[in-house]
Amino acid sequence: MPTEGYRGLVLVRDIPFQSLCEHHLLPFRGCAHVGFLPGDSLVGLSTLARGVEHVAHGLQLQERITQQVHDWVRREVNPRGTGVVIEAEHLCMSFRGVGTADTHLISSVFSGELADDSAAQAAFFGREVRGHD
Repeated sequence: MPTEGYRGLVLVRDIPFQSLCEHHLLPFRGCAHVGFLPGDSLVGLSTLARGVEHVAHGLQLQERITQQVHDWVRREVNPRGTGVVIEAEHLCMSFRGVGTADTHLISSVFSGELADDSAAQAAFFGREVRGHD
């Protein structure tokens, strides 16, 4: 689908996912924030959600999911910049060890024009962005 001249950030926040920790065989769940700066085309929003679901399936590591979703967006969309932030609660941490409930791991990958754009990156972390084109 052509961009029709749109050059701003496309960001889908709070895409839910669940997976299994390959180290502890316990579930972890959270949400992914996936965005990009369009090149010549856009993708449907549900396509990004399906990509997260596909990558998170099976035994995984959160950091690997983050990188794989990022790489998938770059291949599928060919954007000027890509960003992925994943926040998840790991039951291996909540139920085992120190038993710290409601603690979240945050992992992120930014590339292309988003690699050095702190205002755009702030949007991924849920911070208000003012004056960003």
